[in-house]
Amino acid sequence: GDAKVSCYSSSGVEVAIIAAAVAGGSCEVQAIVRTQRDLVLQYGPAGKDHRWTSSNRLNLEKAPGGISKGLIKIDGQDLNKYLMFVLHDPSVNQWLKDAGRDFPFE
Repeated sequence: GDAKVSCYSSSGVEVAIIAAAVAGGSCEVQAIVRTQRDLVLQYGPAGKDHRWTSSNRLNLEKAPGGISKGLIKIDGQDLNKYLMFVLHDPSVNQWLKDAGRDFPFE
């Protein structure tokens, strides 16, 4: 199938999530965040009730143009109905609460 794209902004931080199926039934998810801050992306699968079933942290890499990005590889058996994202700023220990979105995989 085609890649799925989700874009949103929060507190001056713009986020793009791009998910594409790769060989073997797994999925690659790119997170691109436009921010000057050093943010950490917390992510994890969730079921129909949008409750996280597990979570992982991903340190984003700085790229030119004020962009941070990260790549997540997810095995097919770890995919659930949604992938949840929330951004964290460790320097001020602040969760960008409204910078969390449910990314539908179905």
